[in-house]
Amino acid sequence: MPPRTTRLSRRGLLVGGAAATALTVTPQAAAAPGGTGPGTSRTDKGTVVHLLGTAGGPPPYGERMGIASAVTVGGDTYLVDCGRGAVTQYLRAGLSMPSLKGIFLTHLHADHIVDYFNFPLLCAGVMPLQPGFSGTVRVWGPGPSDTVTEGPVTPGEPAPGIIETTRRANATFAASTNAFVTEGFGIDPVSVLNVAELSARPGTVITLLETATMKVTATRVPHGNMSPSYAYRFDTADGSVVFSGDTSRSDDLIALARGCDLRRCHVG
Repeated sequence: MPPRTTRLSRRGLLVGGAAATALTVTPQAAAAPGGTGPGTSRTDKGTVVHLLGTAGGPPPYGERMGIASAVTVGGDTYLVDCGRGAVTQYLRAGLSMPSLKGIFLTHLHADHIVDYFNFPLLCAGVMPLQPGFSGTVRVWGPGPSDTVTEGPVTPGEPAPGIIETTRRANATFAASTNAFVTEGFGIDPVSVLNVAELSARPGTVITLLETATMKVTATRVPHGNMSPSYAYRFDTADGSVVFSGDTSRSDDLIALARGCDLRRCHVG
């Protein structure tokens, strides 16, 4: 499935298949009076949402890529979830690796993160060589599970958070990375990452990132025993988009997405 893009529009309405990830554009956009201040400055390129994959659930589909989206604000790109094929779809959408500034993971189910470590793993050797690469891709994701207490794969630590998940992924591919580094071809993939685990109580909204052009906030959402799980809201001068991840009805999500412009975009 080719990537789809949509510019934020106060009249737009996009509806896909079974709900897996929701995008909502709201009119408030966290704009300060006069259009100045954090999260409000316009750029020539504006804000664009890219639907890189819309297949929800673990089973692979030949005609649809796994769940993944990207938000570009000016020349910066931020990923939300990295399902199967996210790297390929990212490049097919015309997005450059040097523009990648952050990755937001709603939760740690495999269908939402299976391509996450592919970004630093497959690009660590070439990203630093490309003009415009900042040297760091920030990652935000859940901490260790507060519901899963046992499991057959890793007894004693059955559900690690994104920091430990990243470390283990890097260790899995040590043979490849060490060989490339020895040959002078690549670098340690985690050296381009700055990974942070979220900590938010239910019913609260936390601010994760605030720049001159964008503000990102998050709240917890329910998703069975995959807890914690998060929804993210991006506010720019063009509008707001909210990614729910997988969830059931959530008053916290409703509050985060209140006052929608782009009323609803269910993709799955």
